[in-house]
Amino acid sequence: MKALLQYTAFTLHDENDVAYGPLVQGAGGLNADGALAVAHAIDTSLAGSNWFVAPFTPFSRHSNGVLPWAQNVVWGETWSGARTCSGARTSSGRERRLG
Repeated sequence: MKALLQYTAFTLHDENDVAYGPLVQGAGGLNADGALAVAHAIDTSLAGSNWFVAPFTPFSRHSNGVLPWAQNVVWGETWSGARTCSGARTSSGRERRLG
């Protein structure tokens, strides 16, 4: 569940609409509807690594428009996503940096 909440979180922005870095915002803003959508699209009882049994879109619609999901997951000391902290490593062991 933690990974679903992180993956579907909204990126937070300051008053100038600049996205906060991961050390400031953490995983981002809570998106319970998005986490439930992904939860309904997976079946963890399936063998192998492909648990997806239904499609989903990586954004949520709200009254003020469409909000894309951050699509980041911290697993142990690995950060998988578009923006990472210096020193964090991808699943292949490569260092990822903000930039």
